[in-house]
Amino acid sequence: MKTLFYSTLSALFLISCSNNETKMEKGNLKGHWVIIKAEGMMAEENLGTHYIFDDNKLTFSKNGFDNPAKSTITDSTFTWDNGSMVMEYNYHFENNQLIAEPKGGDQKFYLEKE
Repeated sequence: MKTLFYSTLSALFLISCSNNETKMEKGNLKGHWVIIKAEGMMAEENLGTHYIFDDNKLTFSKNGFDNPAKSTITDSTFTWDNGSMVMEYNYHFENNQLIAEPKGGDQKFYLEKE
């Protein structure tokens, strides 16, 4: 009986943790992020670019130039859609950093929240 109780309790704990982590990660995108490290094509040019997530809007900002667009966020992707071009990214978190990788390219961006 104790084994069944502890097995059930453990399963519930694991299920609730995985759901909370997914919601927390998606919610953590909101705010200002800045690229502190970049890999791949045009890596140096991307350093210092700000990603500003605000509800269903994502703005890329650098050197006083703001480029706002609609954004859709899932548990592992986000998009930037300005009506004529759509860019889709895979993302995850590592050590309080947002790691974003544009789909179909060789770039990888490491962003920290400001």
